Amino acid sequence: MKKAIAFATDAKYIMALETVVKSILLNNDDTTIYVINTDIPVEWFFQYKKILANTSCQVVNVQINDEQLKWDESFSYITKISYARIMLGRLLPQEKRVLYLDGDVVVNGNLDELLVL
Repeated sequence: MKKAIAFATDAKYIMALETVVKSILLNNDDTTIYVINTDIPVEWFFQYKKILANTSCQVVNVQINDEQLKWDESFSYITKISYARIMLGRLLPQEKRVLYLDGDVVVNGNLDELLVL
């Protein structure tokens, strides 16, 4: 089963993101991991492109800016990257179903059951 998983994070949490991405890839095939971010260096994504070249998995950089977020000062109670979470449908229109995970989890098994329609 093809899986689409999304994270919305920034460079401050890259170590936690690295842990959860590795735990997903260890336990799941046919997985696309979208990392919605504003400031993660593209070099971080290149390492996964090389590692996953001969697999059915990929880690995709979805870099966004303020214009895409349609950010408004009235949203000052949440961070911009937190707001991006509710925009998954607009940011990933090619996906019918996406599992959003926080960057501070560890995936200990296959995620197929969470993505069944």
